Amino acid sequence: MKIQVDIERLVLEGLSLDRKEASRVQVAVQETLTQLFSERGMNTVSGGVYESRIAPPVAFNTHSSSKALGRQIAHSIHGSLAGSEKGGR
Repeated sequence: MKIQVDIERLVLEGLSLDRKEASRVQVAVQETLTQLFSERGMNTVSGGVYESRIAPPVAFNTHSSSKALGRQIAHSIHGSLAGSEKGGR
């Protein structure tokens, strides 16, 4: 099965990241999503093309690393796409 995820826009409200931190978050999101879809796949009932998805909010700590934040974001995105009970709309 081939899964392709294109994220056009990712909104991080209340978080100020410099370019280096933003890049670390992006890499962590990509790596974690790849891992999650490889390990857990995607619910075939919810599989398909989505115009828009809203992932559940991520609670972040100002002391969290960029990598940890990226992982949290990826879990939220995966949940909204894979049809988990914590998924988005």
